[in-house]
Amino acid sequence: VFSKFEKMIHVNNLHSMPTLLPGDVESGQAYMLRGDYEPMALKKFRNFKEYYSIYPEFTHVFIGDNGQADVKAAEYMVKEFGRKAVETIYVHEVQNRDLTFGYT
Repeated sequence: VFSKFEKMIHVNNLHSMPTLLPGDVESGQAYMLRGDYEPMALKKFRNFKEYYSIYPEFTHVFIGDNGQADVKAAEYMVKEFGRKAVETIYVHEVQNRDLTFGYT
């Protein structure tokens, strides 16, 4: 996967390597034991806040899917930082929308 990104960087279609904003063991456990995606959404959001604090001069593009709290994490990002931080959001639909955590 990263070789594709490297090619895009090389031909100036992408200016930097993407960064993964994962959940963690605790948030994964909350889902596995209780079916609760909220801790995962919050962890991904906290990861973004930390990343944004390092690069506040850039706007960011968030790419996720509708399977593991990315939609809710993106909602938190836009609610707190607005378009000054998150230029656009892309969500790959990997399950029915009505199964998406945070989708209304």
